[in-house]
Amino acid sequence: MKIFLLTTLLFKLAFSQSLLDATASYSQLSTFRALLLASPALALNYTRSEGSGSQKTLLLPSNIAFDTYFSVFGTEFTSLPPATLAATFAYHTLNASYTSTNFKSNDGVLAQTRLSEDKYNHRNGSGGQVLFIGNSGSTGGSGKRDAPPGSTFKVFPLGGRQDNQMGSTANVTSGLGSTVVLHAVDGTWDGGKFQIVDGFLTLPKTCTDTMAAKSQQLSSLNTALERTNLTDVLNNLTNVTCLAPLNSAFLSSGSPEANLNTSLLADALKFHTLPIAMYSTEIKDGLVLTSVGGQQVKVTVKDGTTYFNDAKVVQKNVITNNGVIQVLDKIMSPLNESASSTSAGTPTATATATGSASGTVSASATGSGKSSDASGLRVYVYGVLSSVVAVGVAGLLSF
Repeated sequence: MKIFLLTTLLFKLAFSQSLLDATASYSQLSTFRALLLASPALALNYTRSEGSGSQKTLLLPSNIAFDTYFSVFGTEFTSLPPATLAATFAYHTLNASYTSTNFKSNDGVLAQTRLSEDKYNHRNGSGGQVLFIGNSGSTGGSGKRDAPPGSTFKVFPLGGRQDNQMGSTANVTSGLGSTVVLHAVDGTWDGGKFQIVDGFLTLPKTCTDTMAAKSQQLSSLNTALERTNLTDVLNNLTNVTCLAPLNSAFLSSGSPEANLNTSLLADALKFHTLPIAMYSTEIKDGLVLTSVGGQQVKVTVKDGTTYFNDAKVVQKNVITNNGVIQVLDKIMSPLNESASSTSAGTPTATATATGSASGTVSASATGSGKSSDASGLRVYVYGVLSSVVAVGVAGLLSF
């Protein structure tokens, strides 16, 4: 038994040494290398083998990542609790070998990681938590390195030899929809590949904690969930997509999060929740899904823009611990109402923009087809939801 443990330890140490040797020529990784040398236990956990033939990709934080963290929080990254450090590096470990070629796809890459703790990965039977990697045209995030709310990143320029080694770039989207830049150096070590990132990935949070962190965009939706006592219910679901209208969408619809009765509001929230994690890589034009509330939601993809019914996705892949948030520019109209509007010849501006007469058209309370009319849209939202309840939505699937 002792011989087996010693052999295993030596094998793990060899993997750690391999990574140290492989990164020796990268001056921009000097802080990370110092961390590996100073923390043997962390190094062994980060570089451990998953079995014979198992390959992985490590996203190694550059000196910029460590400097930026200190700039934002006023403390060293290494001062985090050991469990948080371990979770962060698990999230920086991809369960497959990825090179720069993979990151050139227009659709991006949804990569599974080794982050499996339920606190950060409440996705039953779905393996480790995921992150999204794409070029600037396909990124699911904001396209820039994001700081926590109220913080500002200091930009540290790359210099000298570091510039020559950084390779092509992609964006990595993690929890809270935050984005860091990946430099595809396609480094090789005994355990697989490594790439360099200029920031630390953000560990995913619950749906409502994510909305709270993005309060400038999603506080109205959070308020609606609180009013209907659905906060804990949503957070405890697994593998879900929250179709999240912006605060401006709630405002233009008459602030239903504050004014609509809780029964109708709950139905609307269920309509905007899908019982499947629909990351952008899973979205296909013409796909029809059934919401938690039992209503149909149709996906339309036109010129690289995605619509759920008549609502446009304005931010993709905000990763939560139990799925994903897709941020919408408006409150969705029911698909059947969109279809009847089409037959009546009253397409909305959204239908014109997508060039589709099916699934992307909404009825107008005024009959004018001007969905931008705030008062008309308010009447529409109230009227449609009331008619939906009248025909039995209250008896459909509940959370």
